[in-house]
Amino acid sequence: MGVQNYSPRTITGRRTYLKYFVAWSLERGLMHPAEITKPILERYQRHLFHHRKRDGEPMGVRQLTNLFEPFTPNRLTQLVRDYINAAELGKTGSCHLLRHTCATIMLENGADIRFIQQLLGHAELTTTQIYTQVSIQKLKQVHQACHPSSSFEKPGDRKAPKPPKPEPPPP
Repeated sequence: MGVQNYSPRTITGRRTYLKYFVAWSLERGLMHPAEITKPILERYQRHLFHHRKRDGEPMGVRQLTNLFEPFTPNRLTQLVRDYINAAELGKTGSCHLLRHTCATIMLENGADIRFIQQLLGHAELTTTQIYTQVSIQKLKQVHQACHPSSSFEKPGDRKAPKPPKPEPPPP
């Protein structure tokens, strides 16, 4: 995996998950790679699906840390914050920043605010209206397209009139 330019962190994570799979396989007497078939992989997938949280709720593999523990909200927030910082976007934030960004882009691209309200799980539309941040550029575009004053010349926008084009001589 290192040859394929995977990061050391990714390689470590994949090795850890592979160790769990190998341990699960050995518990079931599967000791040779030829014994690992598609039905076996599906069985392992079901095993992961039926693995339960402490409160008895099912837990998917994507919700597990490399220790097969559920992610805590703080840990997930920290992971996202680290990735945002590593991307050097010039912004700070975490999962909440992604919610704002998604909602804003959807709104700017024409999504109905009621759909965004449902997506975000807001009970009140006013919450969604506050939550979505419409970009200044989009506001200026809407203002120029719709505001009555946009059809008037502004004092600094006056240009010298262009001279009329000469008419071509008659044939």
